[in-house]
Amino acid sequence: MSGQFRIGPFVRDHGTYIARFATKSRSAPDRLSVTEISESSDCLSFRLEFPEKPVVVTAWNTAQPDTSRAFERDLACLKLLNETGLTPRLLGHSGEMRLLIREDSRGQSLNSILTAGNCDEIAHSLGQWLRGFHEKMPQKEADSAWFKYLKNYPDLLDPEEYEREEAFLRSLRIETQAIARNDPSNAGFMRLKSGALCADSFARATYKPVGWDLLLAARDLIRQFPGQTDQIIAGLLAGWGSDVAAMSPADFIRLTKLFCIATAFRRYAGSEPLLRRYANAWNAQRTKDQRKVTTVIAVPYKSDKQHPPSPDALREFESHLRKIADETNDQSHTITPDEKRNAETPAPILGAICSACRGRCCQHGFENHAYLTGGSLSRWRADNPDITVENLCRKYLAYLPAQHTENSCLYHIATGCALPRDMRADICNRYLCYQARHATEQMPPSSSTDILIVAQENGKPMRASITDMSENYPVEAEILIKTTIPS
Repeated sequence: MSGQFRIGPFVRDHGTYIARFATKSRSAPDRLSVTEISESSDCLSFRLEFPEKPVVVTAWNTAQPDTSRAFERDLACLKLLNETGLTPRLLGHSGEMRLLIREDSRGQSLNSILTAGNCDEIAHSLGQWLRGFHEKMPQKEADSAWFKYLKNYPDLLDPEEYEREEAFLRSLRIETQAIARNDPSNAGFMRLKSGALCADSFARATYKPVGWDLLLAARDLIRQFPGQTDQIIAGLLAGWGSDVAAMSPADFIRLTKLFCIATAFRRYAGSEPLLRRYANAWNAQRTKDQRKVTTVIAVPYKSDKQHPPSPDALREFESHLRKIADETNDQSHTITPDEKRNAETPAPILGAICSACRGRCCQHGFENHAYLTGGSLSRWRADNPDITVENLCRKYLAYLPAQHTENSCLYHIATGCALPRDMRADICNRYLCYQARHATEQMPPSSSTDILIVAQENGKPMRASITDMSENYPVEAEILIKTTIPS
């Protein structure tokens, strides 16, 4: 990270300015509780606990010219949405400092509460929010068709799928564009105590065809729950409440399925331009002893930066642990199928994928206390009947590491999970992200080539490794792909 663009120095330099919008006294106390949300060389996001109320601050690095556009987009949307309930109330801002100060919504992140059982309800809520957002955003006339529009994204669609649906896509006219949130992930949404959704990041906002945000929201949900595609799309449309851009419901459903199938479940092979560039870069610099790569898998990226857990986080976790441990004394508690042991060692390709990603899916384990439940502990106690509740708690607490991956589960360390596999929550042993699911179901072993796995963030390669499927073991081969491949 360049210079002094870090949360600590920023708060010391600008805490008094921020206090003008957060306290009646308009002055900062001698000590402030600061909670990091995210920190990069471009942007800082953190929570400040003032005596009267907490605030969330987002600041862009003024030394980076490209950040001015993101700040302006965010500010414009927050102003249009202020007092609507769709986003936290904007308390203050500074164009000179590229600084935004908002109320802290204190909601639950959408991903932390999203399950197969409620994804259709979440889809309905997203549809409602996106309709409210759309009605507040400026619009402009357009004269195009979805075929022409998607043609501008050569990496977006499978060419065969695109050509097969050409006539249909040409028939769908684009007569209006509107400012869209344009975020490929639903992770920025929070659910408030009232049940309503709230979002606070609009740095990607730009003019898009009406319905674009619905497509992105559907894709993100369908990636996680492909078996509920119809319910998810129906929920989004019901929440939206009317036809989308004069399209019939049947046409929009068809467009959504085409978009999601062609983009959410990519075929990880050399046919994709970006992934092919990754393969070409590796093959150009490999040694004679290293085999050629023809298959590339793109996976999410999670920073493996470690820090000590906060005392509050430890107290909350121990309180939760003791509560669910007491439930194991209830003889009427039966272990459901989801709580049965699923502790098999993962396939080599999964180990390689998770190692490259470093546990993006584990981040929600922080808010959900490692997903441990009374059922999780009852399962382990059934296998160890002599252990007392107190010793059971001590055993789980003993595995808490001195440092864990920031903004992630307390058991999430640089090398994986600090808990033994048979002590983890069942979901931690059986959950597969869509990339891992696709790899295990559709990728045949190869005896002649290696597989290149690239962890990406916002389309940029951040980490890479090689796995050799012919021997079914991962090959430790970190390559500096971000310096050798244009993004």
